[in-house]
Amino acid sequence: MPQSRLLNDVLALVAQGRRRLLGRHGEADRDPVEMCRELLSDRGEATGLASALMILDRYEAMPHDARLEFFRRLNTELGVDDAALGAAIAAWSPGDVDAARRIHFAAEPRTQALIRALNRA
Repeated sequence: MPQSRLLNDVLALVAQGRRRLLGRHGEADRDPVEMCRELLSDRGEATGLASALMILDRYEAMPHDARLEFFRRLNTELGVDDAALGAAIAAWSPGDVDAARRIHFAAEPRTQALIRALNRA
């Protein structure tokens, strides 16, 4: 357990530093869903970790109603891309493994990638 405590302390320090840095640049009031979009973009690992920690901090500070709205927006704005999924399904034919793979990836909502990114924090 001491190692886990150490890791928690280190992550807390990183998050505090990130909060101070972002607070100075006026990012503390940024839209958390937009922050999630940016986390999903191709960024460096350190930047992604800092962004994920900031998103988690923002979520923790949200009142209950704001949390519900946050999840509604994530579901709507970062869900499955219906057009991409429809195109992948239309392109599928029996035995076409590559087309089946495209369906698989198109069916995954972007929130799955978001959860993975947040879990790395």
